[in-house]
Amino acid sequence: MLFDPKWEAKAASTYRVLLRAAEIIETRGLKQFSFGGDEGPICGLRAIELARLELLGQDGWGPERTALLDFIGEESVVNWVDSPLRTQAEVVSALRGAAAHS
Repeated sequence: MLFDPKWEAKAASTYRVLLRAAEIIETRGLKQFSFGGDEGPICGLRAIELARLELLGQDGWGPERTALLDFIGEESVVNWVDSPLRTQAEVVSALRGAAAHS
């Protein structure tokens, strides 16, 4: 396989964004059934969006959402995060696991 620096850069940014999203949730707390606001607890997708804005200057969820879905084996991040028994620790762990596999 040929080396392509663009793919390596993309993988590195996905890794960094997912790790930063995990840090954001650890700091602010996990919000279920809502996106969350500018302060306080925040949902998983909003954490990814804020991490992308901070690190890449881009909004949206990009390849990070796909990496998380692949890691958790689900079709919806929202439904997975909003499961009544889902904990903040599980979401943070999944974001870090997805980063490690990206």
